Order: sequence, then structure tokens, then C-alpha cells
Amino acid sequence: PGNKVIHNLDSTSKDFFYSGVSLANGDVLLSSQSKFLRASILENDRLDVQPLMSSSDLSSSFSMYLDQQGRLWLNDNLQSFLILDTVCFEPIASLPMNVLAYNLIESKDGRTIWVSTSTGLFKINAVDLKIETRYDHKQGLPRSSLTAMEMDNDGRIWLAYNKGILMFDPVTNYCRMYNEDDGLSPNE
Repeated sequence: PGNKVIHNLDSTSKDFFYSGVSLANGDVLLSSQSKFLRASILENDRLDVQPLMSSSDLSSSFSMYLDQQGRLWLNDNLQSFLILDTVCFEPIASLPMNVLAYNLIESKDGRTIWVSTSTGLFKINAVDLKIETRYDHKQGLPRSSLTAMEMDNDGRIWLAYNKGILMFDPVTNYCRMYNEDDGLSPNE
């Protein structure tokens, strides 16, 4: 599926769209504090917008991601990740996390999902949808939020935090923080 992430979309109402993803069929899913919508472009270039869940079903969603299996991950009210089937939008699983999730990436083989959060890095088994490990300051990560995340060709995870960049090797659990002493400017 397509995984173009759309962040910070403003609506014309008082509601603010936090996140969105595009599906393989071209539809776009959008989440806000009170809405979860599916937008489709019709043949005459008109926009068809359909609510998928009411605010009673989904208290609020701040982040959404589409994984390699086409499952939709919603960071529901900073309490859990609600994982939905994108055909019928029925829940597949719910993972209690109680954090703000910033980013989600998958291993090349699709068996592991990594989530950068306000309290650390979560390793999730993508097959049985269970949290395997939570990495935080006890494993050498900074105490601050891990806001941006990318995986390099060697499978190392690169994370941004308020004082620099962190490289984490999930094979060896080795952490290396890079900051001003390593050549980063104070604003990077």
C-alpha cells in the first residue's frame, strides 16, 4: 500500500487534522481530535468524505500509520495503538502504550515495528501484534521525546531528540548519541 503520510492538515472547521495516510486505491484517511474520515476523489473531481468512526468509537487520534500488511495504526487518545483492517475498518488489536507516538517504521522483513514516542522506543512483533521491548533511559536512550526516526540500509535506527541525534543498533542494542561535540550545530 501507499504510505504517504500527511501531517498537520488544517480543516475549515474548528477541528484540526493531525495526521493522514493515502491508501493504495488513492483514498486518503484523515484523523483529528473528533473525526476519522475517508476522502475519495470522484470521477467529476468532487470530493466524497465519509466518517469511518464516530468520536464515541475513537476518543481522539493524533498519529496514524499504514504498515506493510496494509493495517492502519492509530495512536488513540495517547492511550493505545488501535490497529484496524483497512478494508472494513474493524479493530484487529489494541496495544496499550500510554504515550504520544511520533513515528513508526518497520524492519525490511516486516516482522518488527518500531515506534518512537514521548517516553522511548517500542519494539513490536508485527506478526502477533505484541509489544516485545520498551527501550528508554535505562538502556541508554535520552529521557526526552524521540521525535523523528529512520532506518538505514544496515537496519540501524536513527532518532532525533532535543539535544541531537541517536543511533540505535537493534541487533546489538548499542546506542550512540551525537551532539554538538560531534559536529552538530546547536540548532540541529
